[in-house]
Amino acid sequence: MTGFFRLYLSVLYLLFSLEVSLAQSADSKYTAISKGDKIPNLLFHKMLNYSSETATSADFKGKLLIIDFWNSHCAACISSWPHLIEIQKKFQGKIQILLDNPDENESMVKNALEKGKKNLGIKIDLPTEYGDTLINKLFPYSGVPHIVWIDKDGVYKYATYDNSVNEKNIQAIIDGKNPEILEKIDNDSLISVDWDRPIFSPTNAGTPKKLLWQSTFAKGSERIWPGVYLRSIPKLNYFAIGGSASIKDLYRVAYSNRYSIDPTADTLLQLEPLMGNRVFLDVTDSTNYVDVIDHEYNYYKHYVYQLIPPGARSINELQQSMIQDLNRYVGLKANWEKRKVKCLILTCSDTSNISYRDGAFFRSISIDQFKANKASIRYLIYTLEQTIPGLLPYPLIDETHYKGLVGNIYIEANINDYKIFDKALQRYKLSLKLGDRLIDVLVISEPTGYRFPY
Repeated sequence: MTGFFRLYLSVLYLLFSLEVSLAQSADSKYTAISKGDKIPNLLFHKMLNYSSETATSADFKGKLLIIDFWNSHCAACISSWPHLIEIQKKFQGKIQILLDNPDENESMVKNALEKGKKNLGIKIDLPTEYGDTLINKLFPYSGVPHIVWIDKDGVYKYATYDNSVNEKNIQAIIDGKNPEILEKIDNDSLISVDWDRPIFSPTNAGTPKKLLWQSTFAKGSERIWPGVYLRSIPKLNYFAIGGSASIKDLYRVAYSNRYSIDPTADTLLQLEPLMGNRVFLDVTDSTNYVDVIDHEYNYYKHYVYQLIPPGARSINELQQSMIQDLNRYVGLKANWEKRKVKCLILTCSDTSNISYRDGAFFRSISIDQFKANKASIRYLIYTLEQTIPGLLPYPLIDETHYKGLVGNIYIEANINDYKIFDKALQRYKLSLKLGDRLIDVLVISEPTGYRFPY
């Protein structure tokens, strides 16, 4: 009787799985589910960190289901896991966050989870599905992270960026509200702007949402690739910054004295924006001036600036014109000051351990490795500033007093954590420690009686 009962349960489970799978394919007809529609009972058929090898969306009925699509090549995806785990714990029983990697096999996914555990220093215990190509057809996207929100009644609500997964938005949805969340625009729908022509034209980025000044200074568009770019084209004589940059980012460009570095010649190349950790906002409300607030894009306060001057101009002249525009149309004060600031200080007790001996130039820097040969210290610090988010709160200061080229450094560790990075550097007689230093910083402040104009 026991054997028959077990056989009965096995057959029943197979029939249920087949029913769910058929419903998943038949109901959807392998086409995208539209926002606002109730989803079919989806089968997640290859599960890790879950009580069984399969799951269905019905298992999470009554909870807000947040599906985070990712892959092992996406550093932003992996670095978001600690935040997602915190959110899951805070709203335990009310939400379920599910990591979904449709494109990679079990070995690749397990390896990524293990590396994430090692590098982030936490257990990655969120339920994870892998290798399900059907789910791509139900929720199509290009580019990860890609977040799908399904409410407690099984209704597909949003497809968003990872920054939208925050306490404010989750609590609002749990409370039955419909918060304004920035819908994700996939990579193939974003506009790749041609910076060699005026930004806002019918054959480029189209018409700005709100033209503020013709230099150009305009409200940003979420359809333009985000970031801060500098471009000086001698033939066309213009200076471009975009797209969807914060006010703080514009000042980082206008007052920048920072240049990219040739790796071996140790010479300065093109102008780059100031590092954000060398810019201080002495203002009453910083939300008018920054990119992200509480893990969410501050897209209402993003702008595009483009300067097309008459005749050829040097970078310095273009910056001076940009400063005049910012004074005229934003009206903040910006001054260089000496301030004592917490910095990450790189020192070396024996430079013979790092001196270049032979071989070609190479450099590989990511959150879990640091490799370099035939490169200057100044170039390596510049690259670390550009690459590793965990180091960004602190300016990087070179106190090695070493002017030669570095050779044969090979480190595999979580360099996103400066304490772990420092420990790994010790084998080369290098040290990266936190300390106070008096450095030049750009201080942005509001004049007396100032009101933000936009």
